[in-house]
Amino acid sequence: MNQVRAIAMLGFQSNCFFQNGMLETWFQSKALSDPDQVLAYFAISKLGKPPTDGKMDTNPGELTAAYRKWASAVADRLLAGGLSCTGNIFQVLSSNPPSPLPSPVIQCFLYIERMTRNMEDLWRQVFSVGTEWEAMDEIYGSNWDFSNLENAFEEGGELLGQNVYLFGCTETQGIADASLVPVVVAVVSRFAPSDKIAIVSVQRANEQIWPMKRLKMDWYPYIPLGRRDAKVEDLKSCRVFILRCKQRKVGLKQLGIDRAKEYDYCLPHFYNPFKKDEDDQQESEVQILFSRESEPPLICSFDWELDVLDEVADELIEQEALAADEKDAFKDFVKEKVREAKKAQREAREAKEKMLQEMGDETRAAFDSIRFYKFYPVSLPGSPEIAKSSFINRAYDSEVFLLFSKFGR
Repeated sequence: MNQVRAIAMLGFQSNCFFQNGMLETWFQSKALSDPDQVLAYFAISKLGKPPTDGKMDTNPGELTAAYRKWASAVADRLLAGGLSCTGNIFQVLSSNPPSPLPSPVIQCFLYIERMTRNMEDLWRQVFSVGTEWEAMDEIYGSNWDFSNLENAFEEGGELLGQNVYLFGCTETQGIADASLVPVVVAVVSRFAPSDKIAIVSVQRANEQIWPMKRLKMDWYPYIPLGRRDAKVEDLKSCRVFILRCKQRKVGLKQLGIDRAKEYDYCLPHFYNPFKKDEDDQQESEVQILFSRESEPPLICSFDWELDVLDEVADELIEQEALAADEKDAFKDFVKEKVREAKKAQREAREAKEKMLQEMGDETRAAFDSIRFYKFYPVSLPGSPEIAKSSFINRAYDSEVFLLFSKFGR
């Protein structure tokens, strides 16, 4: 507040306020009348690093915009630094706009529109699961337009008044010049869709399911921009929850390579007890790690439906991977692993059957009412069309509704 008083003493005519969101309510609270403003759509990931401009392949227009007295001066300085900016917005909006609107004028109207958006930062608050840390700065530093997601919470929107859980992910677009595009998935559910994360990669023999908290992830209430100063008691009625990750990038080095890589290979896990499990070729397969005293461990797999244990052992002996005097011990080891796997499958089936038998009607109805919505960024004029798919991942393979819109909605 002291800075505001100092600026007021100097006169607002020589000041320009930079923002990346809504400042109008703050201006009103400080009795500031029509100050010069810049809506900044660029990001600096680290001190000393070059800025990332909002003018990219996916958003080719000049998203950064300035208006009122110092608009041209601000635009000139940003352009000199390699950033794009639309200036003189006040003059443009005060005149009769031509038809069709040229790109710079479209951005001017976007400025006014974005000033009033209460959930503009929603997509940025959602953690992008399974995205490599090195790509995070580029994804969140770009000015993707998810106004379609915001509109879904407005009057007539699909998500208005619903319990909604949001998580993010990325998809690769293009072949020769591949790029990552952020996607937001909304799960309409009476309860959190999961507290688990699946770790999947070609380096891992089996999918691993871990509690979210192992990776410092959890569901948190989303507070719209206009309510960030609300009391905690006033936010207990929140019905929008976002997946967030409290792990800091700088702390990854302390985790070790294997633990850090879990973030690159994780997927949101969702278990539907009413879904019939499809035949999986690896259901009857076990991974074998047979330890020897004087030799490195023997690593292989065994399928009890397709393989014959004697033949597998003989083939390994022929390949000199297994010594002849180790055959009996190897066979006993494999048999034990098969027994363990079959027991685990049997116990899982029994647990599922028991859960379904004991499940109440209300819980069944809650599962039946779960809906999935997938949001892609809005395509701006002149930008490449984004390829869209209803597929999320193999855990979220229920019916998915695609929600996207063109520029101008």
